[in-house]
Amino acid sequence: MSKKDTALFWDTAHRYLDHYLKVIRQVSRHTIDSYRDCLNSFINYLDEVGHVSRKTISFHNFEKETLKRYQSWMVTERSLAPKTCNLRMTAIRALLEYAAQEYLWIMPFYTDAW
Repeated sequence: MSKKDTALFWDTAHRYLDHYLKVIRQVSRHTIDSYRDCLNSFINYLDEVGHVSRKTISFHNFEKETLKRYQSWMVTERSLAPKTCNLRMTAIRALLEYAAQEYLWIMPFYTDAW
């Protein structure tokens, strides 16, 4: 992925967490922290298991098969509760929905995440 794709991902994630959720949606700090933790969990998975450096991550890493592997990993390797897995997937889908509203080319990643 290009540096532009990576910059777009991090900029969009930042705007989503620190502006959209906080200012527009006015959700609690606890909710924002929870979504940030959920997204960081996926990013850590990409880094440690998928060998995708934080320096190169982009929305292209949110493909359907990658998300399915992440879901499986949460259950089989981490033994996480279904509610935890669902919350993490909800946070990913919410970011993708926001990003797809900003950039139409991200829409397939959002629709495939369901």
